[in-house]
Parts: sequence; structure tokens; C-alpha cells
Amino acid sequence: MQELAEYLAVFLSLIYVILASKQIKWCWLAGGIGSAIYVYLNIKNALIYDAILQVYYVAVAIYALLLWNKNDAGKQIGITKINSAILLCLLLAGTVLTALLGYFSMAVLKQNTAFFDAGVTAFSFIATWMTARKYLESWLLWIVIDIAAAIMYSLKSMQPTVGLYIAFTLLAIYGYWQWRKEAGEQ
Repeated sequence: MQELAEYLAVFLSLIYVILASKQIKWCWLAGGIGSAIYVYLNIKNALIYDAILQVYYVAVAIYALLLWNKNDAGKQIGITKINSAILLCLLLAGTVLTALLGYFSMAVLKQNTAFFDAGVTAFSFIATWMTARKYLESWLLWIVIDIAAAIMYSLKSMQPTVGLYIAFTLLAIYGYWQWRKEAGEQ
């Protein structure tokens, strides 16, 4: 049952990234359902922060589905570059949160993937918000996050999910290229 659920979550998550790279709002529906499945899987595999992150993904999927709807003029929100000062603050906050959560997980929960789980979670919160707001740089952050997540899931022997995060890395490169091209045309 767990393996089937994991493969379904992988499939829906891939659909999410492919559709997001093309700015198709239904990406958020696929992503929300895939994330709901991952809530269960991550709790079962003691990835507490990632389970919390998946709950956040479900909530952001609802928010972004509404945000990506066309306005009265028939246009979606456009791709923009994030302000450098805001990006720096977000990265600093992600680093501090990673350190705090990682230390707590290692010291109190005795989690063997403490800093991976904490870092993937902290920076995924940020990157998801950036993607929902259509900030171009979200894709660059996803590349780093996806590589770290692939390592974390490998340590937990969740091989289909490792494959997913390798695919996510490649799709994030494609998404960045696609959005950058689109932003240049706006």
C-alpha cells in the first residue's frame, strides 16, 4: 500500500512541476493531492518537518490556484524578479530556521536526517511562496532544494522519491529557463 501511494504521489508531483513550468493553474490541484499523500508517507517515515511542509503545500495549492486565476481583464499574474533585499532576508531566515530546527531534531528527536529535513523544509516554505507569487528566482532555489531532498530520501531508502527529486531538479532547470524566456517577453 505504501509503495503504491508513493508512486501516485510521485506521479502527481511530476505533473505539478510540468504544469507549473508552463504556468497552467491546474498544477496546484495535482500538487495539492500529491502533497496530501506525502503527509501520510512522511509521518510513516519519521520525516516530521517534511510532513509539516506537505500540509503547507496543500494550503498553498489552494491559495495559488485562486491567485493564478485570470483577473477581470483575462490575465494571470505575471512572472517577476524578486527584490534582492527581500530575497536576502528570506535566505537568511531559511538558514536560521534550518539551524534551529536541525539542532532540535538532532538533540531532542534523535533524527538521523535532522539538518536535511530541516533545510529542505525551511527553504521549501520559501520557494513555494515564491513560486505562488511567480518570482523567477524560485526555480533556482528549487534546484538546490531538490538536490538536498534527493540525498535525504536516499538516506531513508525511499527510492521512487529519490527519482522524483532528481526529476524535479531537471524540471526546475527547465522551469527556470521557461519562466525566464516568458519574463523576457512580457
